[in-house]
Amino acid sequence: MIIKKSRKNIRKRSNKKSRRRLSRNSKRRINRRTKRRTKSRLNRRTKKFLKNKNIKGGNTEEETGEFSEPEVTINLNEKGQGSSYNRFKKSKPDQFIKKLIFKTNEGLILEPLFYNEIKNILKEKTPNLEELKFYNIYINYDENKNFLSHLKEINLKGLNLINYNRFLRDDYVTNLFSDISNFIQDNTTLTNLEIIGYRIDKILNESFKEALENNKTLTSLNLSNNNIEINNAVNIVRALKNNTTLTSLNLQSNNIKGFKRLSNELKNNSTLTNLNLSYNISRFPNKKNFIESIGDFLENLKLTKLNLSNNSMGQLGIQLFPEDFKNNNTLTSLNLESNGIGYEGAENIAQVLNINTTLTRLNLGYNNIRHDGAQYIANALKKNNAPLTSLSLENNKIGNDGAEKIAEALKTNITLKELDLYGNQIGNDGAKNIAEALEINTTLKELNLNDNQIEEQGVIYIANALKSNTTLEKVDITENPIDNIKESDCEAIAKSLNNKQNPDKLLILNYDISEKIFKKNLNKNCRGISS
Repeated sequence: MIIKKSRKNIRKRSNKKSRRRLSRNSKRRINRRTKRRTKSRLNRRTKKFLKNKNIKGGNTEEETGEFSEPEVTINLNEKGQGSSYNRFKKSKPDQFIKKLIFKTNEGLILEPLFYNEIKNILKEKTPNLEELKFYNIYINYDENKNFLSHLKEINLKGLNLINYNRFLRDDYVTNLFSDISNFIQDNTTLTNLEIIGYRIDKILNESFKEALENNKTLTSLNLSNNNIEINNAVNIVRALKNNTTLTSLNLQSNNIKGFKRLSNELKNNSTLTNLNLSYNISRFPNKKNFIESIGDFLENLKLTKLNLSNNSMGQLGIQLFPEDFKNNNTLTSLNLESNGIGYEGAENIAQVLNINTTLTRLNLGYNNIRHDGAQYIANALKKNNAPLTSLSLENNKIGNDGAEKIAEALKTNITLKELDLYGNQIGNDGAKNIAEALEINTTLKELNLNDNQIEEQGVIYIANALKSNTTLEKVDITENPIDNIKESDCEAIAKSLNNKQNPDKLLILNYDISEKIFKKNLNKNCRGISS
């Protein structure tokens, strides 16, 4: 009897625990549901706000099955079918569709029916189609030897082939590139070709290089994320040596370790203006050759955009930049993100800004320049020599001291329109200095203070500065520790946005804060962004 009684008590206690657990789970579900509803409500308000500002976001399909956007995405299943594809086939011809994207998430080889009918459907439904994109779609070359070649009749200007899901057999990629070669050979309309993620280095055939050499229309070529090594990179550039139309070349995320050879091959090119060589150099590159090759690029090419991000350059990699830029009068955009240049490298860049008269966009994010590097950059901004309109210093650990130096520069700078200070450990003191600068600055339009250490008082500093600032259009303060802001502070923030001279002013805060402001119906220009 004693044993039975104890078991009974155990069952009772167990039932109580399970009820408590169930109660806690119910509360969690209710909280999650409330949070989802809050976000959904804010999303609706955000979309309505953007709609009122005539800001478009994404493509839509009307209930009638007709597509009203210039860019349309069609998801396919393994049979080459799907609800959006069926609506597309049944829809009326749409002259507004310029770009069509066929997409599968799993990376499927589609059945022959799709390939047999797609060309006629495209010609019928999209008479003004300019660009065609295949995302994770693999062609069955056992059934369709020249699928892409058959699409020549559509007179496309752009073809994008993107693979992110699987490693492909060499024989498949060989067939694909033979098909691509036939497609671009003697093509008289194609201007943009993107082949991304196919790891083509070992099977890059001569027919593709010959097709590039003979093509007279390409203006943009993207071969990123293809594991191309230096020898094939040189062969591709050599095939483009006499090309007089190509203006943009993207070789991002390959395995090119010899920029010097590339610069020698591109020496006589007179049309290339946009070059992307990011994510290529190993951790310990040959600094001497690297430095010389960058100088050759700047001296021999008429580049306007150069992307060298994530190449482990270090301070040594840019030590000759001031000398290289002395005679350059074409470059307008330079990306040096994630190169570990440190504060010494920031000093070299500041010297460039002091002598350059063309650079308008500069990205120095993730370079650990700290407050000393921020001081060098700030001094250059004060002089207003370079016509810099966009500057990114994200994740550089500049702290409050660095923010103070940048703020001082903003008081006298007359060119900067976009400033990114994301993730820089800036607190209330730094926010106060920036706010004081915003009361004086008359050119800045966008400011990103996301993911710093700004608390409630710092937000109020920024909000009060917006009362007198008539040019700033967007301030992002999401991902800061400001979750416990008071209702009265929310009211002050909302009222500060009521600037009749700039009704489009937008302060982006965390969801819970924006919800408080929306409840008070004080100002529609304060909206939330999901974290």
